[in-house]
Amino acid sequence: MKRHLLVLASLLPTVGSVHAQSVGIVAEIPFDFVVDKTTLHAGKYIFLPIDLAGSTMLLRSSDRKEAIFITPDACSSGRTQLESKLVFRAYGNEHFLWQIWTQGYDMGRELHVNHRKIEKANLAQPVPVVILTTLGRAP
Repeated sequence: MKRHLLVLASLLPTVGSVHAQSVGIVAEIPFDFVVDKTTLHAGKYIFLPIDLAGSTMLLRSSDRKEAIFITPDACSSGRTQLESKLVFRAYGNEHFLWQIWTQGYDMGRELHVNHRKIEKANLAQPVPVVILTTLGRAP
């Protein structure tokens, strides 16, 4: 019996993480931005988890004209987030989606920035740009 309780106790932290990764977020992004090798246009977007762990997400525009699957890595801030937000790295006029954070959790999602695209922007230091989001469902 003790062994079963230990297994259950070790799974409890995972359940919270799974729930955090399973919530969709909605954001109005006021500029064109790059995800991997794809440039998406400014507009309202929803980020929908495809699996319970949030390791694959569908990023699509509210008008459903643009969509891309993303596979971000997990990242941690070390503190609970007070707001849901997207973090971009701006190199000149190009904005690269970098991190996705959900309110109430210290774990987030992080995307790799395409270095070939950065080389074209020709700037060494990125400027962080934060867009606040809301929790929600697909419009």
